[in-house]
Amino acid sequence: MNVKYSIYLYREAASGINRVSYFVAVNVAQIPIILITPVVYLSLLYPLVSPRGMFKYIQTLLTMGQSSQK
Repeated sequence: MNVKYSIYLYREAASGINRVSYFVAVNVAQIPIILITPVVYLSLLYPLVSPRGMFKYIQTLLTMGQSSQK
């Protein structure tokens, strides 16, 4: 556990808040961040790496690349 969060936990526990409810609240607050961050990353990355050609053209290029390395 991070020292910063343990200080917050002790402060909240001293004020009378249940430790379990504080733990649940902190973790529930992180759920949107955990779900939104990959979506944003993939929405930016996918157009850059998505193939634009048909599968047969990509397969042909990959096969030619493989055969030229031998």
